[in-house]
Amino acid sequence: MAVVAATFSVSNTGCSDPVEPTPTDTTDTTGNNTDAIVNSFKLGFDQYDLNLVESETFGVYNKAADRVYIFVSGNDARNGDADFNIEIPNDSLGTYDTRDGAVFEVGTGTRGDVRREEFSADNSSVKITLTEYNPVGEKIKGTFSGTVMRGIQSVQIQNGKFEVTRLQDE
Repeated sequence: MAVVAATFSVSNTGCSDPVEPTPTDTTDTTGNNTDAIVNSFKLGFDQYDLNLVESETFGVYNKAADRVYIFVSGNDARNGDADFNIEIPNDSLGTYDTRDGAVFEVGTGTRGDVRREEFSADNSSVKITLTEYNPVGEKIKGTFSGTVMRGIQSVQIQNGKFEVTRLQDE
């Protein structure tokens, strides 16, 4: 808690100069700047802004399958561990639907924990938009939203976005 003291004085000179406010730096230095989060999604009512596990977050093109595989794994400060996997049926920019050959899966909670929940878009629709597909060593970026299933339970997944480094083609 900061205590601020102010001193006021009154002078009867007949004129006064306007006082300019001192500029204040409002940059967030607490490490909670969500602008830096590039892999995130909202599953039901829970928002996941992932601090990444770099070794488990990447994209790769498989020539034999003609598919782009995207893997994202991280931790949200409030909701815990989460990860998602995406498969896109070629390496072209555009929008893909899980009803037309794309694959989407998401898991929340720690792997191996009995409380972990896993959802897929096997019998539902998730639209995935590939917005950037750069050369090996650079970024693959995109967005996703739709409906995922866990058993017979359907849950909305919204405002999903990803940015991963593209590894050497397989």
